[in-house]
Amino acid sequence: RNPRRDLLKRKNEEDVVERWIRCTKCNNSVHEICAFVNEFCTNHDTFLCPSCSNSSVPPEVLKKPNSLDDHNNRDPALIYTFLSGKEQPEMIDDFISGTSFDSRMLPNCEISRFIEAKVKQRIVASKDSIGAEKTLTVRVISDHEKEFTVPNVVLRHFRMKRSEQSLTSDLSSVPGVHNFAEPPATIPYRSKAIALFQRMDGMDICIFCMFVQEYNEEKCGPLSAQQKRVYVAYIDSVEHFRPRHLRTAIYQEILAAYLATARARGFETAHIWSCPPSRGNSFVFWAHPGSQRTPSKERLLSWYHNAVSLAVDRGVVTDVASLYEYSFQEFDKSKNKENPMAESAPSAKNDSFEETVIVCPPLLEGDFWIEEATRVHSASISRWFKSKKPVEKGDLEGGGLSFCPRETFSCDHSKCPSLHVATLIEDYIMKHPSSPVFHRPVNAVALKLKDYHQIVKKPMDLGTVLMQCLLGEYNTFCQVITDLELVFKNAMSYNPKGHPIHIIAKQLWDYSQKQLNVLVRYWDDIGINVALSPESDENEFAYLRYGKMSMRLTTHVALPTSTDSGPSENDASSRRSMPSTPIDSENSAAKIKANMEERSNLLFAGPEGIAKLMVVDDVWLLDKRHNEKDSRKKKKKKNGKKKCSDNNDAFHGEKKRRQSWLGDEVLNTVRRLRTDFFVCRLSPTKSTMTTKENNKMQNFLAYTNGFEWSTDPAPQNRACTKPGVADTRHGLLEFSQYCNLQFDTVRRAKYSTAMLLSYLQHTETSGIIPTCSACNDDISSVRWHRVNRSFDERRRSSQSISIRMTCVDMNREELCECCYVKTTKKDDFVPIRVSFRRNKNDLTKN
Repeated sequence: RNPRRDLLKRKNEEDVVERWIRCTKCNNSVHEICAFVNEFCTNHDTFLCPSCSNSSVPPEVLKKPNSLDDHNNRDPALIYTFLSGKEQPEMIDDFISGTSFDSRMLPNCEISRFIEAKVKQRIVASKDSIGAEKTLTVRVISDHEKEFTVPNVVLRHFRMKRSEQSLTSDLSSVPGVHNFAEPPATIPYRSKAIALFQRMDGMDICIFCMFVQEYNEEKCGPLSAQQKRVYVAYIDSVEHFRPRHLRTAIYQEILAAYLATARARGFETAHIWSCPPSRGNSFVFWAHPGSQRTPSKERLLSWYHNAVSLAVDRGVVTDVASLYEYSFQEFDKSKNKENPMAESAPSAKNDSFEETVIVCPPLLEGDFWIEEATRVHSASISRWFKSKKPVEKGDLEGGGLSFCPRETFSCDHSKCPSLHVATLIEDYIMKHPSSPVFHRPVNAVALKLKDYHQIVKKPMDLGTVLMQCLLGEYNTFCQVITDLELVFKNAMSYNPKGHPIHIIAKQLWDYSQKQLNVLVRYWDDIGINVALSPESDENEFAYLRYGKMSMRLTTHVALPTSTDSGPSENDASSRRSMPSTPIDSENSAAKIKANMEERSNLLFAGPEGIAKLMVVDDVWLLDKRHNEKDSRKKKKKKNGKKKCSDNNDAFHGEKKRRQSWLGDEVLNTVRRLRTDFFVCRLSPTKSTMTTKENNKMQNFLAYTNGFEWSTDPAPQNRACTKPGVADTRHGLLEFSQYCNLQFDTVRRAKYSTAMLLSYLQHTETSGIIPTCSACNDDISSVRWHRVNRSFDERRRSSQSISIRMTCVDMNREELCECCYVKTTKKDDFVPIRVSFRRNKNDLTKN
C-alpha cells in the first residue's frame, strides 16, 4: 500500500504541456520524453516510434552503429529493478545494456568501486529488500584539475603562517621593515563529481550527486600552508530512492566511504559547510519533486552530525572541530583559551607583530569565509563616508597642529607604516583649519560646476586617501604621495591663481609635505634606512626616499628594543614568554589532558557529542529558542536608520587591532555561525592513543580493506567543451536548464538521466553549447532566451474546450548578443549565463 505522503493533490483540469514528435511510419505522435528523443540530435524526417522500431531505446544511443537488429534479437539478461508503485525490486529484461543510457558503461575507478561496495553492503546488512543493492551504481562522472584564483582582498589582509621563509623583507629591501608572506595568488586542486544511480522500470535514475575538491600540498607550493585536505563543496539528491527508509543511511554511507578513500590516499583534513538551500533553489539537480521538503538549518545540521558520527564509528574521522576553533580562535582576543585543534598557535617568543594580522585559513574555492571577507570589504568601503565623524570646530582654530611622531606612536600604537600615514592624515592634515573643503569628493552637480569633470580627470579627496590607507588598498608609499598630491593639484588646476581655493590648496600641500618629512625622519630614527634617490632632496623632499616602501597592512616596522617612548612591545612579549612556575605548568598540563579526554569522550558519544564538539563553550548556539529569536529579528522590519558608529569601531577604536580589522569581522561572523563549518581530522592527532582510539583505528583498517589506490586519475572521456558537462556544479545545472532535464517526477528523471549519461559518454554530441536560432552560431557568455509561458511554466488551466484545443508554440528561440540587438521584441527575452565553450583543439562544429 502506498504511503499517504506519496499522494499529490491534483486537479483533473490540468494539462501538462510537452513536446511531441510524429512517427514517419505510423503517423502517430508521442511525447519526446516517452520516446527518449534528444531534440538536438534526432531527425524528425526519419523518426520511428518505439512501436514501429520494436525497440525501447533510439538507435542512435547504441554503442555500435547499425546494430539495432542485433540489439533487438539478442538474448537479454535479467536484472533487478524497482517498478513504479512497488516497494520491492523485481527482475526484468536488461534492455539498456550496451547503450548510452546505461550508467554501467561509464568509466569505473577505485574510488567509485569502493563506495559502491560499501553502499551495497549497507543495504544487504539491512535485510529489508532482497536485490535492492543490485539496482545501484556509483560512478565518478567528473575528475579533472582546476585552479582557484584567490581574491585580492584575501591577499592584502591575511598572512601565511610564520616560518623561516614566510617572513621576508620588503621588495625594496628596506632595513627595519618586514612583510609577512601573502597567500598564493592561485591554488590548484582536483575536482570530482560522484553520482549514485538506481534502476527504476529498467532505466537508470541519478539519485544523488556530490562535488568534492581535493587540495594537494605538494602542488600548492611550500608557502601555501595548504595541508592535504578535501572540501565537500555540494551535496544534492532527489527523493526517488528506494527503499525510502534507507535513503538517509545510504547517502551518509557515501560520504563516509569517500572520506575513507581520502584518508587512505593521504589527505589529513576534510571541510564541510552545512548550507541549506533556499526553497526553489537548486544545487545540482534542476526541478526537485514538489513533495520533497527543503531541509531547515537544524535538520541539515542534524544530518551532518549523524554522517560525521558514522564516519567516527567507521574509524575514518579522528577529531572534529569548527572552522572557528580550527583557524580563528587563537586570534580572538575576547576568548583566549587553549585550542587543541589549532594547527600551530603563535608562540610568545616570536615577534609580537604576528598578532596584528590573522593567519590565512585554508583556501577553498567557494568557502564561506572568503565570500564573507569580500562582502565585508566591499561594504566597508561604501559605509566609510557615512560613518566619518565631522571635525569639531575647536580642532580647526589656529594654525595646523605640529606632528610629533614619538608622542603619537606610543608603544600601544600600530607598527604598520600605512596606519602611520593614516594617523598623520586623520589627526593632523584633516584637522588643519583649511582642510574641510578637501574632506569629501567634490559634488559637481550640487555646486553647478559643469566643466569640473572635463578639467579634473581623476577626482581625489582626503577622505578617500585616508580610507584606502586604513583598508590597506595602497601597495607603496609612492601611491599614497601621488593621491595626496592629486587632492591639492586638482584644486589648483580648476581654480585659477589668486582664487581662495587655489591659495588654500597650495598652503595645505606645503603643510602636508612638511609633515611627511617629519614622519620619514621618525622612520630614519627608528632604524629604517633607505638609499637617497636622485629625484629626492634630503631636506625638502625627504619623503620621496621611501616611495617604494610597502603600504600593505601586513607590513611591520621593527622598532628598537629600547626607545624614548617607553618599553617596546618586544620587551613586553619577552616578559610574557618567561617560564611560569612549576605549579602553573602542572596545572596547565592537567587542564590540557582533561580537555583532551573530554573531547575524546564527546567524539565517541554519537551525534549529540559531535554537536557539542562544534560549539565547545558557546553552548548557547545549541539553544533552539535562541536561533528562532535570531531568525525573527532578521525578519522583523527595522525602524529608523542604522547607526554606523558601531561598524566603524574597527577604524577608530583604540583597543581594536586596526591592521586586522577585516580578519576580526570575519572572525566574529564565523564564531556566530560556528556550528555550520565542520573540520574533520582524517589522521591520528596523537602518537599515543587510548584503547577506544586504537579500536577505531582497527575499524578503519577493516573498513578500507581491499581498497587499492592508484595515482592515476579516474578515466574520463575527452570533453569537447570547456568545462565538461559535469565538471562544475553550476555548469551541470546550466546544462540541465538549457536541455530541460528535470527531476521532479520519476518519468522526467529517467529521461533526464538518460540524456545526461548520453552526453557524458559522447561529449561531441550537439546540445551542450547553445546555438543561436537566427545565425546558427555558438552562443558565448550570455544567451537571450525567449520566454514561452505555456512551455516554461509547464502547466496551464484547461477549463474550456477553446483553451484546451489551443496550439502551443513549442519551438525554442535562443539568440546571441548580436542577434538580440537586432530583434524588435526585446521584452520577450531574458539573459542567461553561458559557461560552456569549445576546446581550442576541437573547433569542428557538430
